[in-house]
Amino acid sequence: MFTKNTEKLEALIGANSNFRGDIDTKGTLRIDGTLVGNANADWIILGEKSGIKGDLTSRGIVVGGRIEGNLR
Repeated sequence: MFTKNTEKLEALIGANSNFRGDIDTKGTLRIDGTLVGNANADWIILGEKSGIKGDLTSRGIVVGGRIEGNLR
């Protein structure tokens, strides 16, 4: 009935971190800081105070922050 989430956290951008560039990873990417660039992951989680300027490509995206770009 319930399925276990087998995706593990592969990458994290912390709350006090700023990252410029593109990220391509398998598994889950969590962003609590700022990303200027594109991200591609199996799952993407954006924290409440995150700020993204770029495109996100993923099977599933949880948006808690602010994003300027496209979600695919």
